[in-house]
Amino acid sequence: AEDATPAPPPRRSWWGGRADPSKEAAAEAARQAEADRAAAEEAARLDAERLEAERLEAERLEAERLEAERLEAERLEAERLEAERLAAEKAELERLEAERLEAERLEAERVDAERLAADQAAAAAEEAAGRRSAAATGFSGPRSRP
Repeated sequence: AEDATPAPPPRRSWWGGRADPSKEAAAEAARQAEADRAAAEEAARLDAERLEAERLEAERLEAERLEAERLEAERLEAERLEAERLAAEKAELERLEAERLEAERLEAERVDAERLAADQAAAAAEEAAGRRSAAATGFSGPRSRP
């Protein structure tokens, strides 16, 4: 066995074999100071942990807020782009409709002009045929009576 010498007995004072009360009080004060120091260290550790947890929670909340803002900005941008697309589509449809209506108007004018030309040609042909017929019969039109 290793050094198996027993620990020396506590020192005894001259007043009846008990330890010195002032040394006991000093030892108790030292124990209390150590307990107070340990409690203060534990309180400081717990406070540091609480502050770190609060900091991490604040960072998490800030990250969530920033992510929500980013998603909202993306949603608004998508809505804006969709509105632009729909407006461009509507403008294109309106342009095509205006072109169609203009083409119909021009076609109607062309048909009216052809019809008018055909009517005028028919009237001229009828008048020419009437003159030929009158010339052939000797009729020169209504005579005025004196």
